[in-house]
Amino acid sequence: MQDSGGGRPSYNLRTLGRSLEYAVLSTPLYGLHRATWDGFEMSFATQLDASSRAVLHALMVTHLLQGNGGMLKVCGVCVGCGGGGGLGTGGCGFWGRWCL
Repeated sequence: MQDSGGGRPSYNLRTLGRSLEYAVLSTPLYGLHRATWDGFEMSFATQLDASSRAVLHALMVTHLLQGNGGMLKVCGVCVGCGGGGGLGTGGCGFWGRWCL
């Protein structure tokens, strides 16, 4: 695995803690699977290059979604806000484009 600059990505317990904190805060809005997926995506995958991100996504599907990648599908309505806005932003933006 390498980051977008070709170096080794740096992860620690703080990275894991932040992803889990996001999942805890977002679970009431999006459900446990979606919140956990998004937390790991934002904390671990954003700094990776495309090939490493694909490897990480495969691992996330295997371990977070128990191999059921079909749980992630595009939907047109925001799950948490019913289409009115995601996490108080006034619009769905990133959140709500996917649902479980």
